[in-house]
Amino acid sequence: MATQHTSNLRIVNGMPAADKLWNGRWRLEFFCDPDNKVEGWYNDNIDKWIPAFGALQDHAIENGWEYDSTGVAYDNMRLVKGGVEYISAANTHYVTLAYETLTSSWVQEKDDTVTYSENGLERVTRVSVALPNTAYTSVVGTTTIDNDGTTLYLASREIDETDAKWTLTEQWAEAGKLSETEPATGTNRIRQKVVVWQGVEGTAPTGYVGASRKTDNIEGFPTITITYYLSSDLSQEFPAYTTTVPFTMPGTVDWRSSNLASGTQNKMLEVSPPVSTLCEASVVDSYTTNADLVDIDAVYQPNYWTRVIIEGIGLNYYPFSSTSTYVNHIALSSGTNSTGPLIGTEFIQGNRLFGGTTGYIRIDGPTYDPAGKTIIINDNADPIFTLLDGTQYYKRTVTTINVPARNS
Repeated sequence: MATQHTSNLRIVNGMPAADKLWNGRWRLEFFCDPDNKVEGWYNDNIDKWIPAFGALQDHAIENGWEYDSTGVAYDNMRLVKGGVEYISAANTHYVTLAYETLTSSWVQEKDDTVTYSENGLERVTRVSVALPNTAYTSVVGTTTIDNDGTTLYLASREIDETDAKWTLTEQWAEAGKLSETEPATGTNRIRQKVVVWQGVEGTAPTGYVGASRKTDNIEGFPTITITYYLSSDLSQEFPAYTTTVPFTMPGTVDWRSSNLASGTQNKMLEVSPPVSTLCEASVVDSYTTNADLVDIDAVYQPNYWTRVIIEGIGLNYYPFSSTSTYVNHIALSSGTNSTGPLIGTEFIQGNRLFGGTTGYIRIDGPTYDPAGKTIIINDNADPIFTLLDGTQYYKRTVTTINVPARNS
């Protein structure tokens, strides 16, 4: 009979309960009847009954077992449970010692559990055991295994650590598509899809290009959300939409002549002010990779305003002159002049001309009048987004307005 001689433990019935575990492992549970039931359970003595966790079944120094014959001890059999139990059927207390096959290498405790989620992607749960402090080198999100031809990535791992043994639970997951939205038009008028990838980013949907990326679980098994734009929307001109925009119709600068008395004329400026109004506008949007398509020469954009010079020689040969600038005014003519008669009177802007001298109203300004015409007031290309491949896109907006005619 096998005995633990240091504390006089006798194995009940001369043999343990033996369970054959998966993957070549065993579990042995011994029920031992101790001689010294009065003091053996004392704190100073209990270690003689129950060895340290991890003690080998055949380690005579640690657990003091003796066997009547060779070939009794199992390889790598380590203590995982020890205690003193009351066995009611026997009406006595027995020392129980349980051993399992454990090494410093991870060994699967059971076969894989294979599941498939709603999206059809495979997931494997794998449970392994080893001695405490066994190294683990797999990396979440990087390490892979092959399961019947399917590549699985380590999605998560958990190690339950006890003094007796460590239990490793691994989750291995197939990379693939988790979800995909139906095409929808975004605020930028581009049709788009949103695809969520698990583990590894897949191929873009047919006819779409990647526009933005959001990655969760960056340091582990990632979830990648990609927004895709419909390629054809990036190269078309969208239908125009109608709106109203404020516009200031430029004032006008001209001259006119008035009769002050018989044979007397006064040539003077005639100025009308700018008029603010609302104009019907047609706005056309498009996307381009070439910002140079903007046709700035076609945009209505006066680069100077009207300037007026009035000059001449008055009575007693006294000169007069004035200059003025009229912002947001156009010139309807280049002006006029007048020569003072030797007999009679002639005026320029209320100034009487000296006989035989000439006075001038000189008008210089833009002559194009937008009133009653259709003009382009805006053609610009602003950076709007950059695709995942690095292509920079610009949003080109061309605004055309119908300017009302002037009141006669």
